[in-house]
This record gives sequence, structure tokens and C-alpha cells, in this order.
Amino acid sequence: HPAFNASDGDILLCSSDNVFFRLHSLILTLTSEWFTTLLSLPHSPPSYRQSSFPPPSPTPEIIHMVEDAKVISGLLLIAGGREIPEFDSFEYLEDLLHAAEKYDMPGVLSILRLALVTPKFLDTHPVRVYAIACQWGWVEEAKLASTKTLGIDLLGHDAAKDLHIIESPHLVALLQLHRRRRDVLRAGLDSHTSFYANNNPGRCSHCQREIAHVEWMHLKHVWLNAVEQHPANVVSGVVLQDPEMHEMLSAVCQHCHRKLYNAEGTIAKLKQLLEKLPTTI
Repeated sequence: HPAFNASDGDILLCSSDNVFFRLHSLILTLTSEWFTTLLSLPHSPPSYRQSSFPPPSPTPEIIHMVEDAKVISGLLLIAGGREIPEFDSFEYLEDLLHAAEKYDMPGVLSILRLALVTPKFLDTHPVRVYAIACQWGWVEEAKLASTKTLGIDLLGHDAAKDLHIIESPHLVALLQLHRRRRDVLRAGLDSHTSFYANNNPGRCSHCQREIAHVEWMHLKHVWLNAVEQHPANVVSGVVLQDPEMHEMLSAVCQHCHRKLYNAEGTIAKLKQLLEKLPTTI
């Protein structure tokens, strides 16, 4: 490997795809408990010590690895304090995480932990980030990832395929978060104190004649459907610009033909309700 070809290196790592890494064993013993233990084990004395001939030039010990060159080079670059490799895919980051855990490299793990919650992965793979954070016991990262899943329909086709990698207790916690959001939204929309349109029978605030709040009931149905099937619209607040919202705010009494709802006050209360929805496990 061009980046790891020290002429005075005392150890050779051989990747699964037959790329050699010649380096100083001190780098490994300072950053990996696994290598520290391995290299401290007694070895058979070389044959030259059993003869009277001069010793040959020392040959570095070869350690065969099951990881490919890309993973090994990534580990060594981080462990050696060099420029951090580009994490070009989530699969590569996962491979590095498993290798760093396997070889007991806490310093490398700490760098990968930071990389896990960068926008590149957190915005595109929040469910997988959540699964890994839970697996490693990284609480704050798991909470952050759970928040990023709020715009996803977890039981939809695209997200459901990633749910199987989440351990059961953590999967339940994530599903309960989404369930709590739906329940809080429903309770808020059904509140008689916040929204007078929930009173039955309904009466116009101007002429006091009995009316049916059809547009309000339709808006509630749309919002409760959105929080389950189109949660991104709820997270982003797009629901406040839905056609149903305009239709509700434009509704008039069938008797006096005056507007039924105060637009400014209703929108403010709906925004407050969205802000009260749970955001993390």
C-alpha cells in the first residue's frame, strides 16, 4: 500500500485482497488492545539463533487480516493521526465500525462515532444510524437519529427494510415515539378549549345559530392521516399550507355568511400544537 510502506517497518499486515501494509508495530500497540495482546505473545525463536551462522536480514512478521485493503487503510489512517479517509458509503462506515470494535481501537471508534451523525449519514440513513447508535450504547446519537426519523413513515416500504437491524427494545422505543406524536396531535386537535369548532352542537360565534364545522373536521382528518403516512409534511409544517387549511380558514356561516374562524388565532394555536409534539425517544 503506497501510504503504508515504511522501509524500517517491523510488521506486515496482509489484507484479504492481498495488499500489504508495512508499518511500525508501535502504531498498533498504542491504538489497539487486540494488537497489543497479540504482539505480546511469545514467539518461537528464529532459526538463525540456533546456528553459528550470522543472522540474516530481519523479515517483518506477516499478519493476515480478514478485512480488505480499504478497511485496513481506513483504520490505520485514523489510528495514525493522518488525514481521515472519505466515508463514501454507509456500508464502508459500518465496516470500519465493526473492525474498530473487533480490534479494540477506542480512538478510531471515537472518530467514527462523530462521522456517524454527520448530515451525510444522519439525513439520508437516520434509521440505520439509530440502529448503530443503539447497538453501541451511544445515547445522544440515538436520540438525535430518532428525531431525524420523524419525517419518515417507518412502516412504509422504503423504511421498513431497515427496521429488522434494530434490536427489539430500541425498535419499540422508536415506534412509541411516532405513536406518541400521533396521539398528542389527535388530543390537541380534539381539544374543546383550544378549538371551539370541537363543541357539539357547533354554533356560529356571530349569529349563534347552529352550524356543522365540516371544514374543520376535514382538516383534522387530513392532519391525522399525514402524521402517519406523510410525516415529513407535519415535521416541516407544510400542513399549514395545505389546501384544506385554506378551505377551513375561508369557511363561512351558512346563515350569516361571516367567517367562522379567526385565521391568525387558529394558525397560532395549530403551530403551538405542532411544537408540542414529542421529538425524541
